[in-house]
Amino acid sequence: MWVRYPSASLVAIAAITVLMEANPAWSAYCSTTQVHTSNHTMTADYVSAGIVPCFEMRSGANLNMNGHTITCTAGSCPATAVSCTSDGSVVQDTSAGHDGAILGPWDVGTEGCSSVKKILIDGPDVAIDMVPEDGRTNAIVSNVIKNCSDVCIDAEMEDALDKIEDNRIEPGGGDGIHIDGRSRANGPRIRDNVLVGYDVGILDSAASDYVRIDHNLMLDGTDPLSITSSNVTFSQNVCEESEADCACSLEDVTNPVDCFDF
Repeated sequence: MWVRYPSASLVAIAAITVLMEANPAWSAYCSTTQVHTSNHTMTADYVSAGIVPCFEMRSGANLNMNGHTITCTAGSCPATAVSCTSDGSVVQDTSAGHDGAILGPWDVGTEGCSSVKKILIDGPDVAIDMVPEDGRTNAIVSNVIKNCSDVCIDAEMEDALDKIEDNRIEPGGGDGIHIDGRSRANGPRIRDNVLVGYDVGILDSAASDYVRIDHNLMLDGTDPLSITSSNVTFSQNVCEESEADCACSLEDVTNPVDCFDF
């Protein structure tokens, strides 16, 4: 499929055409940021050298990846794949297979977005960077997040309904979740996540924040929980090895199923 590149030189068109022919699944190039002020559904895969954000969602606009990918092909990509500049933006995939993905060594996968749901993020230093939004619920739900050299999820959450839930997180040596929680009771909830191959599984950042951590499975990592706040609550977390804040350790039971009989 041929794509029009306004104001591009013949040399630039030729270079992009060679890249697309070598990678036929890619059909558009993020030479400049794709800015959207209303909801947008992707209809093509995008490839980028990672110099500028590939997508910028403004005015609370949502991005539906619709089974498509945003791929950085450079060895290092000092940019964000999807940047949300206003409160309320959701990045998600609603296709039947939920095949939407952010791939490659971006600095950040998604930044400033209200919710990230049902996508694959593989390769960024920080997969999801989330900040609190007044009067809105922040959610990171049902994603697969892999190979984060720094941390897979770096989130500030200040509402009792905010949640990090039902994600499979495989940092590949980085940390799983950094959480900055609520300053009063009933903090955000981290639950039903599977974390595998981390340096630190879940790390809090403030000595007095409220966070609820429950029903997570943490395997094959160095330190499953590094928690400083006495206001963090734990319930029914399962770790591979003995850990004070885990309800069950797989190494301490004869039948691993016993750890999940809650």
